[in-house]
Amino acid sequence: MENEYFNELMVLADLALSSDDIPASAIIIDQNQNIIAKSYNNRMKTKTICGHAEINAINDAFQIKTTNNLKGCKIYTSLEPCDMCFGAIRQARIDEICYVIDNNKNTVTKSFALNSREVILKKAGTREQEKIYQTKLRTFFDDNLR
Repeated sequence: MENEYFNELMVLADLALSSDDIPASAIIIDQNQNIIAKSYNNRMKTKTICGHAEINAINDAFQIKTTNNLKGCKIYTSLEPCDMCFGAIRQARIDEICYVIDNNKNTVTKSFALNSREVILKKAGTREQEKIYQTKLRTFFDDNLR
């Protein structure tokens, strides 16, 4: 994964951590490789089930682009999307999902089709990036599950 995107994901993950939420983050990239939206988990803060990073970023991208069709965009996430976020990504028509580490609790398939349009899901984090992000996740769960 490009360091620029990874670093942005880690800054956003830290914002989630600072609000006592799972340090998950997402950024959406347009066809010109520009970040058009970014967010982090805020479920605990907003007390909403849909406060996941991916859904927050998608909603922001819809507002910025004034459309609900993000065809041609990619979403980069710190953690492989859960089923709910995967469905939202489908509905937004995002073409590709790149993530740092696998979601061992809620995993999805590596590619899927929506109306005969395939979306690619690929693990994009380097081993070093995985280690950095895994440390954030461990810190959160160690502190909150005791």
